[in-house]
Amino acid sequence: KNGWYEFHLRLVGDDIKENIEKRIALNVPQIQKSSNSVIVDKQGRTLINGKKFLPIGLFFNQMGPSFTASGNYWRQEEFDNLKDSPFNCIMPYDAMLWKRKGSPLKGLAETCAIMDELNRIGIKVIFSLKDIGIHTGWDQLDGHKGVDAVTRYIVGNLRNHPALLAWYLNDEQPAKRFYREQRERIARLDPWHPTWQCHYNVIEMPRVAGESDIFGVDPYPISDKNSDMSIIKLYFENAKKIFASEYGTAIWGVIQIFSFSNYDKKRPY
Repeated sequence: KNGWYEFHLRLVGDDIKENIEKRIALNVPQIQKSSNSVIVDKQGRTLINGKKFLPIGLFFNQMGPSFTASGNYWRQEEFDNLKDSPFNCIMPYDAMLWKRKGSPLKGLAETCAIMDELNRIGIKVIFSLKDIGIHTGWDQLDGHKGVDAVTRYIVGNLRNHPALLAWYLNDEQPAKRFYREQRERIARLDPWHPTWQCHYNVIEMPRVAGESDIFGVDPYPISDKNSDMSIIKLYFENAKKIFASEYGTAIWGVIQIFSFSNYDKKRPY
């Protein structure tokens, strides 16, 4: 039967001294399947409307210092560069704040317009909700205030957008009950798009299990003259052991193609 189910499991026995409990949430979608549904199969492959899709994307941020001189606006050259690139998706940190110079649109309407253009050039969007409820100022949009209201407003309006690929929930932050609650909130609103989180701390990996549908690791090995690729092997092997094997969670890896010297001029790489 369609609906939302919660299973509360507790391990009991005469020889068990500590309280071991686990809560599992199961969503059997009540919302009609969207025309841009994204699911992950048993092999961890991403499928869009049943067709295999390998996300090869870029993290994006229009609000960074390098964009300040141009007013933090989307520029046509960025659309052109994406269109002619080998990438097929982006993960913009600031999609809630997107704007184009001279556009009469504001707020989510402007974001939708930019996503329309991205869809036209074949670019999918992993929409970031990671700052809602975590950082000041991100829990209000177009008159909606609070984590629940803003999340419902964004997800409710974008869940059927053809450019939407997934929802980004956590960027290297420690496990919190909030992230699990946010994942379940989004699953109720949009069961046809997965949630994604990304971490570099191996110790934190088991703690964040269950806080997203897809897990991401972002080891950045190119940092100094002693850097090597061993860190990538360590991260991915641990992630596979914890998520792909034990939890059946898909893994989207984040590969370094940037230089730390862009952020700190004193760093050589």
